Amino acid sequence: MNTRSVRENLAEAQEQLDEIVRSLDAGEIADEAELLVPLQHVYFHLNFAWNTRRSADDKVIECSERNFNAWRKFPEGADWRPLHRTSAST
Repeated sequence: MNTRSVRENLAEAQEQLDEIVRSLDAGEIADEAELLVPLQHVYFHLNFAWNTRRSADDKVIECSERNFNAWRKFPEGADWRPLHRTSAST
């Protein structure tokens, strides 16, 4: 597993989540429109962490446009679905 990429992206997501919570507490986020962009940033890094977990460091560092577009997407496929419960199973 590419722990470097996973760790770096999770740290970025955590930093952004901390900023969102701070902004909410300070009353700086008043509506969904102001929440959207920072939450998209969180999802980007979570997706990147998951999707690069099996990628070689040199590929992640190179980050071709094709890989970037693939890695930023929400995970789909057989390796993702079993990891979360559906509402019917909770």
